[in-house]
Amino acid sequence: MTPDSSFKRTLLACGILILTVFLMSPGPGAQESSAAPSDDSLPPSSAQHTESDEKLIDFLGMKVSPTRRTIHVPVEINMTEGFIEYVLVHENGKTHESIFRTGITGEKFNAALLLFLPKERGLPVETLNNIRIELFIVWEDDRKVKHRVPADQWVLNDILQKPMKPGPWGYVGSRFEDGVYVASRDGSLIAVREDSDTVIGNPRPERTQDDIWKAAVPDPWEPGQSFTLEVVIPKPTN
Repeated sequence: MTPDSSFKRTLLACGILILTVFLMSPGPGAQESSAAPSDDSLPPSSAQHTESDEKLIDFLGMKVSPTRRTIHVPVEINMTEGFIEYVLVHENGKTHESIFRTGITGEKFNAALLLFLPKERGLPVETLNNIRIELFIVWEDDRKVKHRVPADQWVLNDILQKPMKPGPWGYVGSRFEDGVYVASRDGSLIAVREDSDTVIGNPRPERTQDDIWKAAVPDPWEPGQSFTLEVVIPKPTN
């Protein structure tokens, strides 16, 4: 058995077991939290988002919703402007070119995704376009109102001087090299530039171009402020 398959089967089995126990338990739901500026200073593009209380399970430092098929990743703003190649990296990764950073490793991030992904996925070049993933930036203002915007709104196409074209992201899954999971080694979690070693990638045609994507974090947010990155894996239609 290869390290890749052994790793994935172990984590998948662990995740399924935990989720099964969780779903059978009537325990209280957990709530996500993230610090953000006051409601009065929110940019007009921010959409208010309200959701009912739900059961969330702690999973490897993240929070998972089995019913909504979401993974809530704790993140901090890393940079608010300048050219980027990533939406999210590990705090020890390529922080000089990513909007967000997190303490979640590539292995843990991928393990959470595997809870919802189909067992038969194909090659990364196929899954990038065939396995749709949605990304949202979530925060709570000082009035306890939750806000949720698509992550692509915080990425600027510098050539067009417009936000990244709305649409889904895709699963890449990274790879193993000499028994080491590359996404954990390099800290590459969500890429806007073409990257076969990331966990989640950008399926848009412009992903192959250099110096096209810029961070477009609106005022008044600054590096170091905390948010939640919500990863949604829609249920397959076929």
